Amino acid sequence: MVTLCRHAEMRAAKALKSEGYALLDSEFFGGSDPEIRCARDEFAQSCQDLPRDEQAGNHNRYRRYGNFVLLPWSGTLEAVPPVWNDRKKQLVSNYMQSPQLNPEYNGQLRFFAPLTDGQAKNGFLRHAIMTSFRSIEWQHPSQPVSIGCHLIRLEATLELAGISSPDLVHRDGEPFTVAALIDRQGVIGGENLITVPEVANRHPSEIKDEAIIERFTLDRPWDGWIVDDKRVAHYVSPVTVADGHQRGARTVVLIDFTSMVPDVQN
Repeated sequence: MVTLCRHAEMRAAKALKSEGYALLDSEFFGGSDPEIRCARDEFAQSCQDLPRDEQAGNHNRYRRYGNFVLLPWSGTLEAVPPVWNDRKKQLVSNYMQSPQLNPEYNGQLRFFAPLTDGQAKNGFLRHAIMTSFRSIEWQHPSQPVSIGCHLIRLEATLELAGISSPDLVHRDGEPFTVAALIDRQGVIGGENLITVPEVANRHPSEIKDEAIIERFTLDRPWDGWIVDDKRVAHYVSPVTVADGHQRGARTVVLIDFTSMVPDVQN
């Protein structure tokens, strides 16, 4: 079982190095390990009732967010505690992107409901973080790594689509990002695009076909992707209600990796 997982890591690492992105499957996320599968099921269940993203307007987004610190030289992984928000009168996890990366929020500080204690300690999530980290060619082995973890549920109703942020081809600003589908029910859409980086911050309707490297839709739980942010950009389309349904949802986990020490060059 360990051998199968290592083979999945090696395949991902090879594709990521040669192409700047890799498509992932259930095996990568511990599918052959009974303990990880059990923890994975518990994790998926915990994502069925995510709090509404209050800053998402009418885009039908629900999410939790948390941070971890990884010490590459020891393999130590620690969850970062959430912080108290006086205005909200509750614990939150803060998040910010520059306006160049996400013009929708123009660089403003955003705050999300934190991961639950059970999610932060979940064996599957920790396995996914470490498996992903072993698959990337990390350039700073002596520096702590900041890891962000988004749980995002896009819901669709007959009146409103579920729309990701930003609704543009974009780069994340973190060196590497990993995504995995947790669940999708009663929706169509959610198509992923991998593109050349030069078309970032444009809508897919504004770019030429030759700028699109690959397009695919995550249909099976625990299929996913990993991208090198310097080499490619990416996009996911809105989800709408499938025929015969009144509402539907698509839930994913996103994991990103950033050095905690500035990259100072002479």
